[in-house]
Amino acid sequence: MGGDGGEGGGTAGATTTAPIEVRDLVVTDEYEGELGFGETDAVMAGRSGVVTGVTPVGTTVGQGDVLFHLDLQPTVLLHGDVPAFRDLSVGADAGADITQLEQALVDLGFGDGVTVDGEFTEATADAVEAWEEALGRSDSDGVVTLGDVVFAPGALRVAEVTADTGTQVQSGADVVQVTATTEVVTLGLTVDQVANVEAGTPVTVALPDDSEATGKIVDVATEPSTDSGSDGGDGGGGGDGGDGGEETYLVTVALDNAAAADAFESGTVAVSVERSRTEDATAVPVIALLALREGGYAVQVVDDTQPGGYTLVPVEVGTIADEWAQVSGDGIEAGVEVVVPE
Repeated sequence: MGGDGGEGGGTAGATTTAPIEVRDLVVTDEYEGELGFGETDAVMAGRSGVVTGVTPVGTTVGQGDVLFHLDLQPTVLLHGDVPAFRDLSVGADAGADITQLEQALVDLGFGDGVTVDGEFTEATADAVEAWEEALGRSDSDGVVTLGDVVFAPGALRVAEVTADTGTQVQSGADVVQVTATTEVVTLGLTVDQVANVEAGTPVTVALPDDSEATGKIVDVATEPSTDSGSDGGDGGGGGDGGDGGEETYLVTVALDNAAAADAFESGTVAVSVERSRTEDATAVPVIALLALREGGYAVQVVDDTQPGGYTLVPVEVGTIADEWAQVSGDGIEAGVEVVVPE
């Protein structure tokens, strides 16, 4: 297409045309993250004894399952938000720990006669004794002794054994390290990078097989990590994500479809974090923009009534993302053809 290009100069080289579109323009920062099961937490012995068995690494431990054995007696996972901190038996003060014990007994099928009310009654003791017998405890007596159970909000995954079978441990000693059971992506961002993210921000994750999964940021650390975490990428986020000893802050991403990562135990992944979004932007390909000598930009709008086949139209440029630029100007609307280099 000919023409002298008006104030913006001529169109050198081969050209074609493209329609102006209405589209969402999303500005992203690119980082490198690690796929895994997130941070680990220690599960400690509630009493002293010899470790006589530990559930293997990688095992998912659900409600009623055994985490480890001390002196041949099982320490069992039950669901609850209040950690175990005392012995539970008839006469114990009412409390939320008893409520969650009673609910667990009901959920596990030992709740006949039990009222979930935080009161440890004779009916509660009978249910505990039946549960203990089913577990094979040698001293099933209707009492939950400190160290018999570990309360956690949900299932846990054994990530590491810190006290092998045969180890003598004291009360409060780490026995296993556990994680959540759902895989997440962890980013290690510098203080400047972490200032640009917040919980709820959408992300796109490129998985190890190059498939993509969507997700959201669910946690942003407010204190730097003692672990170097994952390196930041070289995209819009800038920086090196902690290389050279710079402090990093852990950012956790949950996938919208957790099953998308089931095929991968771990791995390095590319993460695009949404920084801003302009919806329904009137946009042209960036390569359609022409810099004007007097400043600003224009596009060449196809116009068969002109000798050169186009009209040079000055435009205001807004958001630029994904090789598209938001523009506004006289006659600039969806469907109008503009000149672009081939």
